[in-house]
Amino acid sequence: MAIPIIMPKFEMAQESGTIARWLKQVGDPVSKGEAILEVETDKITMEVESPADGVLAQVLAEPGTRVPIGQPIAYLAAAGETIAPTPSPANVPAERAVKATPIAQKLAAEHGIDLSQVPGTGRDGQITRQDVEAFIARQRQAGQADRCGGAARAGGAPAHPAERHATHDRAADEPEHARSSTVQRQR
Repeated sequence: MAIPIIMPKFEMAQESGTIARWLKQVGDPVSKGEAILEVETDKITMEVESPADGVLAQVLAEPGTRVPIGQPIAYLAAAGETIAPTPSPANVPAERAVKATPIAQKLAAEHGIDLSQVPGTGRDGQITRQDVEAFIARQRQAGQADRCGGAARAGGAPAHPAERHATHDRAADEPEHARSSTVQRQR
């Protein structure tokens, strides 16, 4: 009788895990307690052990697949036993998981950013806080260019009255002796 290997729960708030890599291949013999795959969560990467002795008979989720907790990800069989092919669970998304640090995920959620649109510069392409911050900055710059009609104004004049006020150079209107003290105060 085939024994299912299910997606384990490593953390209290964990709803799913991502298959990082299989340490055993279909047809390989496994012993109870032997590591057979690695699973990534938002915070950790853990090895999953075989629940029994047998042969890895079927793999339902390939590396990069996000699987809900409690869903079968593979089946073990007794040596020489064959099992009927089992389709992958219907609620297992086929999409590749986006690798991002927890702080990057939080920051992206706060700003309503789809992490699949953010290029990652961390280890193995992982998205970091700096990547999300740079993405936010680029979005703001693009938004400002749109408000200004996408082109620089002649003489660098700001488009909005508040921007004109913010960029007004008070020092140009002050006498020479007052300018030097203004500069010192700004430091």
